[in-house]
Amino acid sequence: MSAGTTWMKAVELEVVEPHAELVTAREDPQWAARALRLVEECGRVSHKSEGRIRPGSAVPFVRKVAVEWGHESILEHASFTACLIGSRSMSHQLVRHRIAAYTQESQRFCDYAGEEGKARLKVVVPPSIGTPMPGSVVRILDTGGHAVVDVSHPSQPVSEHLVADTPLFRFCWDALLAYSTYMALREDGIPAEDAREVLPNATKTEVYTTYNLREWRHVFRMRLDKHAQWQIKKCVREVLEHFREVCPVVLEGLRTHSGEAMP
Repeated sequence: MSAGTTWMKAVELEVVEPHAELVTAREDPQWAARALRLVEECGRVSHKSEGRIRPGSAVPFVRKVAVEWGHESILEHASFTACLIGSRSMSHQLVRHRIAAYTQESQRFCDYAGEEGKARLKVVVPPSIGTPMPGSVVRILDTGGHAVVDVSHPSQPVSEHLVADTPLFRFCWDALLAYSTYMALREDGIPAEDAREVLPNATKTEVYTTYNLREWRHVFRMRLDKHAQWQIKKCVREVLEHFREVCPVVLEGLRTHSGEAMP
């Protein structure tokens, strides 16, 4: 079966907002205090100063050794896990960081043919192309014999027909076409691991990401820089804001890759 207008009318897109879920903080609200105590215990063995460990001594120790002296290796003893939700293109940037542990939603084993008879692909739309509300659904409608790209949202009673030949129209049309091709291939018996080759980079993915605290400092430097890509910057900023609230000493002395103050 070829992927034409008929198939395109049977599929939908759902717009997803890139964001981060703070896994470690959710599972252990006291993670920061525990992490800093661990870093202090490990770090003090260098000069055999374990006898100086006191309640409240971890933060000044980390500040002096890791921030002021620049011996950041002690921060490698503690880690933080976040789940970053964004597009496949975002995840390609993310996995360049080392040292790390990643577990990603697999396009090979996840079948994007839909659930409960609803063929809907979750995608990320770059703001430069358009700004449909997160949760918006994009589909093809037949209005008097003319196929139009329609955007609707549960909170809005009236849907919007996209203007043809605009960036958002072309983005949605091509994504719907790619997804309809995927669906047609699956109906023809092609395995999901092969049919996925036609899915767009905009396809939503989830990546559970674990970095030690030293690597998080590096990630903040690189991904909050003025030249960083908007999507990964948004996800990483959410992690940064959590660190600012509960573990600010790890952020002390940080500047972006370009030398600006940390935003």
